Amino acid sequence: MAFLNFQISLAGDGVPRVGASGQGEPLGPVLHLAHWTCEFSFEYDAYVGFPATGWQPWLNQAGRLLRWEDDESPFGDEWTYSLRLDALSTDEGLLRRVVLQPVLALLEGAQAEQALPDDLPGLVRYVDVPAADGLQDLRVLG
Repeated sequence: MAFLNFQISLAGDGVPRVGASGQGEPLGPVLHLAHWTCEFSFEYDAYVGFPATGWQPWLNQAGRLLRWEDDESPFGDEWTYSLRLDALSTDEGLLRRVVLQPVLALLEGAQAEQALPDDLPGLVRYVDVPAADGLQDLRVLG
C-alpha cells in the first residue's frame, strides 16, 4: 500500500531552517507533499520533521525533490517535495499547477526538474548539510 500525504506545517519541527550552518531561522509555513509507503502519523514519528537526520538515506534531486529508492515496493520510490504556503493562493488554477500536476507527473516517473520546474510558485529548494556522526541534514538557502 502507498499513500499520498499532505502535511501543513505552520511552526515547530515541520518547518525547515534557512542557512547552511547552525540552527538557522525557520523558513515559515510550508506544505509538504509526499508519496510514502506509510501514512503521515505524529503518533509514531512518520512525518516530515527537522532535523532530517532520521530520514537517511535520501537522494536530493536538484534541490527540489527528496527521493528514497525502494526496489521492493510495487508502488515505486518514495518522495517528498515542499511548497511555501505564503506563495500559494486559493486560485484553483495555481493549486492545480503546484499540487496536482507535479504529483501526477512524479507518480508517472517524471524527473524532478520536469515535474518541479524552477518557476513553480513556492517551491522550497533544499541543500544537504553535514550533521553529527557522518549523517546529513537539510537546509533551505535564503
